[in-house]
Amino acid sequence: MKTSFLWALLLVFAFSPDSWAAPKKKKHVEPTPEHKVYAVNGASITLTIGTSGEQHQTFKITSDTKVSLDGVPIPAHDLRAGMVVRITAGGDKTTAESIEAKDAPRHPAKRRVG
Repeated sequence: MKTSFLWALLLVFAFSPDSWAAPKKKKHVEPTPEHKVYAVNGASITLTIGTSGEQHQTFKITSDTKVSLDGVPIPAHDLRAGMVVRITAGGDKTTAESIEAKDAPRHPAKRRVG
């Protein structure tokens, strides 16, 4: 009796589709690039794009935009020019869903921000 139960259990496991499936791979998520803040006002944020510093991109800031500085939630008006940010854009690609900011890097020779 025990052996027939074990054979039945083995057959159920052997014929279940989950046992044949390959291990699921994790999706690779590309990190969003970091950019420097060029200007901020109450309704938008403008970033410096590229290495030359001459190209800019503007995103709208709404009341739904989640803003954080070094992982701590802050109001959007606390963002300053020179900060380094990562922006996750919404469906229309012009509205910021979230803004993750870091303090502006310090200049090693001048011992000041910027």
